[in-house]
Amino acid sequence: MLKIKELYSGYNGVDIIKNVNLQVDKGEILFIIGPNGCGKSTLLK
Repeated sequence: MLKIKELYSGYNGVDIIKNVNLQVDKGEILFIIGPNGCGKSTLLK
């Protein structure tokens, strides 16, 4: 299981991701989609 609670992340003092809550249970598949620059890669770092 992957569980994220109240995640904040960013660069140079600028929040890119704010207050993200996410839970992926065993056997589930997660897809992260969105436009360029919306924080998909930052979420996975």
